[in-house]
Amino acid sequence: MRRFYILDTSPEQAFDEIAALLAETFEVPLAFVSLVDEAKVFFKAKQGPYEATEVPRDHSYCSLSILSKNVTVFEDTQNIEWTEIYPGFTPPKGLRFYAGAPIVTRDGAAIGTVCIADFKPKAFSTKEQRLLQQFARLALKEMENHRDALDYAQVLEEKVAEALQQLKIYEAEGQAFALYSQAPVAVSLYKTEELIVSYANETAFKISGKTPEVIGKRFIDVLPEMESQGFHNLLKEVYRTGKIFRANETLLTIIIDGQPKDFYFDLIYQPYYSANGDIEGVLAFGIDLTEQVLSRKAVEVSEQKFRNVLAQAPYPILIMKGEELRLEVANPPLFKLWGIDETSLGRPFLDILPEMKEQGFWDLLQKVYREGYIHYGYDSPVYFLRDGKQDLHYFNFVYHPYTEKDGFISGVLVLATDVTEQVLARKKAAESEANFRSLILQAPVGICILHRNKLTVEIANDRYAQMINRSRIELEGAPITAVLPIAGQYEPILYKVLDSGEPFYATEYAIELEDQEQNKKLIYVDFVYEPLRESDGSVNRVMALVIDVTEKVKARQQIEEMEARTRLGIEASEQGTFDVNVKTNEMKASRRLAEIFDVEDDADRHRYISAIHPDDLVLRENAYKSAYQTSILEYEGRVIKKIGFVIWVRVKGKIYFDENKEPERLVGIVQEITEHKNFSEALARKVEERTEELEQANKQLLAINDELQQFAYVSSHDLQEPLRKIRLYASLLSQSIEKEGGANTHLQKINASAERMSSLIHSLLEYSRTTNATPRFEELDLNDLLKTILTDYELLIEQKGATFEIGTLPVIEGVSLQMNQLFFNLIGNALKFTKRGVYPLIKISAEPLAEESKKRLTDLKPEKDYTIITIQDNGIGFDQAFASKIFTVFQRLNDRSSFGGYGIGLALCKKVVQAHKGLIFAEGELKKGAKFTVVLPLTQ
Repeated sequence: MRRFYILDTSPEQAFDEIAALLAETFEVPLAFVSLVDEAKVFFKAKQGPYEATEVPRDHSYCSLSILSKNVTVFEDTQNIEWTEIYPGFTPPKGLRFYAGAPIVTRDGAAIGTVCIADFKPKAFSTKEQRLLQQFARLALKEMENHRDALDYAQVLEEKVAEALQQLKIYEAEGQAFALYSQAPVAVSLYKTEELIVSYANETAFKISGKTPEVIGKRFIDVLPEMESQGFHNLLKEVYRTGKIFRANETLLTIIIDGQPKDFYFDLIYQPYYSANGDIEGVLAFGIDLTEQVLSRKAVEVSEQKFRNVLAQAPYPILIMKGEELRLEVANPPLFKLWGIDETSLGRPFLDILPEMKEQGFWDLLQKVYREGYIHYGYDSPVYFLRDGKQDLHYFNFVYHPYTEKDGFISGVLVLATDVTEQVLARKKAAESEANFRSLILQAPVGICILHRNKLTVEIANDRYAQMINRSRIELEGAPITAVLPIAGQYEPILYKVLDSGEPFYATEYAIELEDQEQNKKLIYVDFVYEPLRESDGSVNRVMALVIDVTEKVKARQQIEEMEARTRLGIEASEQGTFDVNVKTNEMKASRRLAEIFDVEDDADRHRYISAIHPDDLVLRENAYKSAYQTSILEYEGRVIKKIGFVIWVRVKGKIYFDENKEPERLVGIVQEITEHKNFSEALARKVEERTEELEQANKQLLAINDELQQFAYVSSHDLQEPLRKIRLYASLLSQSIEKEGGANTHLQKINASAERMSSLIHSLLEYSRTTNATPRFEELDLNDLLKTILTDYELLIEQKGATFEIGTLPVIEGVSLQMNQLFFNLIGNALKFTKRGVYPLIKISAEPLAEESKKRLTDLKPEKDYTIITIQDNGIGFDQAFASKIFTVFQRLNDRSSFGGYGIGLALCKKVVQAHKGLIFAEGELKKGAKFTVVLPLTQ
């Protein structure tokens, strides 16, 4: 650190600017550029309310920061146990946040820090840490410039002091002018306030291009260009104040022979004192550094060019220095390859890529660094750890010792080329070659590769060998003409392909082959002779690809024969055919088609269209629109003959589409259907006439049916009137006869028969009304309807001791009277067919019909909602085998003597349910009860 001449020095603007920029960038109140020695921390620059210029080492966070290679961050110092982690360290009071980056010299020594602090806690991101490291490198660069400038100034000052000392000696001895003349430094003496040139040595004359004639003239007259550059005022200031002026590598532009010329000087303007101590003039000393500065600038330009080349190079380049091989120089491709950025500059190689050690690259680098050994690597595999996974690359690289001017090896220069793609491509090519051979052998088509030398077979697959009735063993390694003599006729074609590099194609080529028994066989093949180019572009091999299309050719020949027969059949049926290229509108038409449309044989498509009746053109257009969607064209229309006669035609066709689904071809037939059309029209007229007759007959049947219904109604009522009288007089007669007499028994039978006949007539009337009545649907609450029915059965329920379990029933749309009949009959059945000695239990429930159940009942409409109602009893039941007959009129499963009724009630129930577009089912088991299920829509 001492060699930087910066410890315990006065403030300097460059470092103060760094500190100010630190505070502004990170938005903190305190920022420092510090230097750390064995005892103290010295603040070369500081920003913020902090008075001390130095503190003991064990009282500053900077002493901890230089111990780390990376940025040291304390986001909240109150959360750290200092005595446990850093024994003997006393943290500064008041600071809650600190972040510092070490200033590390090029040889790896940590001499200080750039750091920031705050009186409150603060989060510090990784990006901010990288930025702080860049400030540390900036501070180091400024220190190096500071050191170099002081080195130059010290040398110059020593030379000037030496010259002054000699000047005093020589003046005392009267030899001053001899000393000036021999000095390698430009020396000039300007006296009085006018700065009169009183002396200049040969070096000064030589540099300025002046002669001794300028002695006695004013400085401003000798060198007028110095005024605009400020040097005239500097000389006057030294004369006036007596303060020495020093400047390093100062640019002066001097006019020589009328042309401006630039010089770089280290200057000292020294006051010149008389014997009595008064300032008599200014003594100017200048060391010409033009050559050195220009050389250094050239080096800097060269270095900048090197860095530009480095930055623009497409492959990684880096320089690592020191025992730890710290990353000194690197270009963007290297950053990208290693997954780092500029903040990694200065870090040891193994800190950045620890995985390189086990791969042997660290030992190679050490050997190059220590022994000056140059190492070359080719197609070397290298893996990088990315998120815990190995990322494999292949490189061509060179490790070259990096030497300084004195020949000292200070590091290693690495140039690398990522050849991963090439290596993988070669491996892939090798695999591809193997795959290519495998592909040839397994290809479903015949393949044979022939070499220019005698058309020797290099490889042939089994498919090719089978085609020509040979084996692969016979073919490979032998000239094709020796194995297959017929191939001799293709030699000129093969050599033309080899010489021209152009492929040869043949389709459906007929070849007659002989097997080993000399049996001949005709086959058809498509084949290609494809030239195979070498890496230099030459053609020495031909690949023959052969496809056996014998079956395809024979099938096409059969199709052509069938088409010929089809055309013959079409012509025999007097149908016309057409084939239209939809894209070009070109049309091929048969002679019969021209006859139908009454046009010339060579008429174009427009002429055929113009023959269509104008009123049917829209019909034709709509048919074509549909055909473009379905591919099927079909319509009937009229054609106007030249003499004005109109005929009917039926057009049928099919549209074929290309690979882009665009219509390409239309093929079809046209048949004249005039007679058929006339017959159809006549038939339609007959049907219409018969329809009118049927409608009249239907109306008559309806009238007769109404009359029959009226007759049945009147008859039923007229029948009931004498029945009532029979019942009345039988009753009176019965009362007038003694009860013990036999006549009473006969009268009772007459009365019972009359009762049964009355009940039967009533049931028939109800069934008739249900069948013929026009329904009037309304909203019905089945709960209210059920209450009314149970009230009607109140006496019977009490007599039988019946119990009901009733759930909530829905509200539906229905005919009130019919719904009343439905539930009245179902509940009446449950009360009628009871078991002796068992109290009836009747359960009534309802629930929505599930979607799955609805799908199984195909008679129901999917869009409607349904309810399913069950009425279950514990009565005598019935055999399930009779379930389908139970709803038939007059169908009884029990004798009338045990249970009354005529088998009409359940038939009535079915009629009601059907009138409401529902379903009804019955389930039963003898002596265990019956269950009736009714499915009804909620709305009609």
